[in-house]
Amino acid sequence: MKVFSLAVMLFFTRSVIGAYSQETEISPIDAKRIIEKRAIETIEVIKNKDFKHLSRLTHQDKGLIFSPYPYVTGHEKGLNKNKIAFISFKDTKIFQTVAQDGSGDDVEYTFGKYYKTFIYPKDFANAPTIHFNEHVSTGNCGINLYDKFPGSIIVEYYFPGFVPKREGMDWQSLFLVFEKADDSNWYLVDIAHDNWCI
Repeated sequence: MKVFSLAVMLFFTRSVIGAYSQETEISPIDAKRIIEKRAIETIEVIKNKDFKHLSRLTHQDKGLIFSPYPYVTGHEKGLNKNKIAFISFKDTKIFQTVAQDGSGDDVEYTFGKYYKTFIYPKDFANAPTIHFNEHVSTGNCGINLYDKFPGSIIVEYYFPGFVPKREGMDWQSLFLVFEKADDSNWYLVDIAHDNWCI
């Protein structure tokens, strides 16, 4: 699907649900209490590129989805926890093809390039703002994470911008989506990136 048609759909979705202040099953206060420690561990593991450790934080049954945008279409790359343990930055195989914002052109990414573009392009472990089940970033790209992962806890690491003259149009967010498993622990099921888009 090209980004033009996807962007129209995303804009419509955003118009319907506004600023994503919809109620979630777990309040922001409770979400923070439940998941903060696990979220800190997870973001540090991602920052340090420790995928063997990340595999232990990944949902046993559902695995982990890598979403270049916070609107999950079902075409995103997903890996089970065993494969995550063996992710390599030296792998030259195509990890995921992503339709580019604006042009709609499909661009192929190795994992190393995907990581630098959609997982950790900024130091999200030190983001100035962290939100729990409360979406705050605003842009034309839609978000359906709360619909796709009902009952989840979603942690957003948010930078409001980097260059003052861009007046916040260079903001970026990283979302970590956790779901509760049968063992009553919370595990990562999705990593999604967001930024200002056309």
